[in-house]
Amino acid sequence: MGITGLEQLDALVKRLASVAQLGDEAPKLAAEAIGDAAKAQFQAGRSPSGDPWKAKKDGSKALVNAPEHVTFVANGDGIYESAPDHYKYHRTGTKRNGKPHLPKRSVYPAGASLPASWQAAVDKALEREFAKRMR
Repeated sequence: MGITGLEQLDALVKRLASVAQLGDEAPKLAAEAIGDAAKAQFQAGRSPSGDPWKAKKDGSKALVNAPEHVTFVANGDGIYESAPDHYKYHRTGTKRNGKPHLPKRSVYPAGASLPASWQAAVDKALEREFAKRMR
């Protein structure tokens, strides 16, 4: 005996209920997607906007620990980025004796909007999860 129309309808209702739960789970999925996108950029020596960080004075790569130090956590409806305190100096750069000392190498997004690469990562993660639940 094959699957009846009512069984198919029951399966659809279960899939739709799962999609409804996606709203509650979206911040966690988004935080993971942003974390992965940010980690890839930081490993490449790039800021959240994709601009390259200036190398250190000795020519070595700057902020090599950023991929492990910078985290993204969902809490309620929000996503929070966290980094050790010394990253605040990289956000604006510093001066010593009135002269530039530490160049700006921010791990925090500039402006009010999410960087395009981070938004694309969130969109892709949510679309993938939606498709998975609708199968």
